[in-house]
Amino acid sequence: MPRYRFKGTNLPQSLLKALCRDLLDADNHDQDPAAALHANYGARPNQEFIREAWPTLLESWLRITKDSRDGVEEALRQVRGENGSLKRREAQMKYLRGLRNSKNLRRVVWQELVAIGEIERQREHRPEGGARKGRSSPVVDSHAQRKQRATRHPSPVASQSPRTQAVEKASNRPRSRSGRGR
Repeated sequence: MPRYRFKGTNLPQSLLKALCRDLLDADNHDQDPAAALHANYGARPNQEFIREAWPTLLESWLRITKDSRDGVEEALRQVRGENGSLKRREAQMKYLRGLRNSKNLRRVVWQELVAIGEIERQREHRPEGGARKGRSSPVVDSHAQRKQRATRHPSPVASQSPRTQAVEKASNRPRSRSGRGR
């Protein structure tokens, strides 16, 4: 059985609750939403999960999470061969709402969701006084933190997020020739 680094608990709590409410018809506050989704959909979401959850992911995650919305919109425009980018949230959401729940959309959204779920979260160790201790476990890099670090130490590899690298890798794969149109 494959071991995934994906952890549902790395996803925003509000998204987990919305997914449980919409997909499982469960608004049970006693049950852990990440555990409920794991029990119903497995250790890591697949593209079929994205197909079912797209409306919820769009409204409960991408609408409020700028980095993910920017990444998904940029990757979809690249995959679809569209130029330019949208900067305002309203324009991005109108664009995303207008797309069909296609294979390309599911693949791009799946890559972004899995990238978010595979990030190791920082555990905050707080002593009784409430101040943070100097040492902690691995740190989560937000999009803004990676940008800031890249400007201090420019490196082509360090400046790309894992999401951007995965999207570029997926879009550069050789495509099979089906013989259509030739």
